[in-house]
Amino acid sequence: MAVIQWLKRREVLKQADDLLRECCQRLDLPEKSFAKGAREWIGRRRWTDDPVEMRQLVYYAALAAPGDIIEAAHFPPRNLRDCEAFAQSSFEALSLEEAVRQKVAHFFERLGDVGVEGVYDAVLAQVEKPLIEICLAWAGGNQLKAARALGINRNTLHAKIKALGIVVR
Repeated sequence: MAVIQWLKRREVLKQADDLLRECCQRLDLPEKSFAKGAREWIGRRRWTDDPVEMRQLVYYAALAAPGDIIEAAHFPPRNLRDCEAFAQSSFEALSLEEAVRQKVAHFFERLGDVGVEGVYDAVLAQVEKPLIEICLAWAGGNQLKAARALGINRNTLHAKIKALGIVVR
């Protein structure tokens, strides 16, 4: 039985490699490859006999990966319980955009059909406050230096500090 599973895993990995090559050629992407963690995730996943599922996930990961290496985190979870890719990945390897995308997608998945309003402002506030706090810390509390780094006017920064309740040290 283990030999059969190993052979099947090998077939699945070859199919994934072929699909990745096809994806890069069709979409005119630079050549990409799967990292060890991504290969392990592909090998562990239970694939259906429908080849469309793997094609969709490989294409998604190829487009989500900012560089030429596809990590396990670049594959989307199938449902709330399918978090293998994210559990095995390193947070530092994710771009800010990928981290935000995953958190927002997870929020909406948990939300289901429940009505909600004001998500845009809430998400921006969640990002804006820590961005300003960290930038101010980096600038040693110098608001002019922080404003320049952020690309905003010092008066705008001061107003945001006040509105967001940020303590400047």
